[in-house]
Amino acid sequence: MFVKRVENGVRAKSKSIYKHTGLLKCGECGKNLVTIDSVSKSGRKLFYVCTTYNKYGKAYCSRRILAIS
Repeated sequence: MFVKRVENGVRAKSKSIYKHTGLLKCGECGKNLVTIDSVSKSGRKLFYVCTTYNKYGKAYCSRRILAIS
């Protein structure tokens, strides 16, 4: 999967490649789930979020966030 993205010239904003990147799909709209992170006093937390929800909001996709444990 990663090699295919490199060959196509696709670059991620993050330097990290996560285990399920490009494999998980939203159950509602079918778009990919992308990795986002949240930093707080308790530390850094990672989540997968629907691309549509992340870009356009809940008016377009009601699926929210999947926490990475």
